[in-house]
Amino acid sequence: FVVKNMDKKSLTVTTTSGAQYERAKAEFDKTLEAASKGDVDALYKTGTNYQHGVVGVIEPDENKAAAFYKKAAEKDHPAACFDLGSFYLMEMAGMQQDLKEARKWFLKAAEAGYGDAQFEIGNFYNEGLGGVEKDAKKAKSWFEKAAAKGHVRAKEMLAE
Repeated sequence: FVVKNMDKKSLTVTTTSGAQYERAKAEFDKTLEAASKGDVDALYKTGTNYQHGVVGVIEPDENKAAAFYKKAAEKDHPAACFDLGSFYLMEMAGMQQDLKEARKWFLKAAEAGYGDAQFEIGNFYNEGLGGVEKDAKKAKSWFEKAAAKGHVRAKEMLAE
């Protein structure tokens, strides 16, 4: 079992049975092994595992998550590009906010058709961030692409 949030007034315990732990550990190890061989989807999944943790197996570790996202992003994995861009935007894993670097990774994901990244690129043009000039036309174009993927906030931006 894993003890979380322990103080004098409350105790939250998350239990993982032996069988559940063994399955989770085996899946994590299998994914980590595939990542070590350069499998792009495994690199991304390992990054996600490190970002959020795997109950009873690993604790969240943003620095390790960022390293795996970067390896997957360098192999053009759209979700990894988006997540890495988010780390730069939101100062995660001890990174300084770097809007140009965030835009670079968002753009790579957006050009691959990743809706969340298309929305973010729309925001960059809408606000003139990350080294781009404000450009309502380009912002609208990116919002339209994201909206076509079902992105709710992009639809809201287009309705304004």
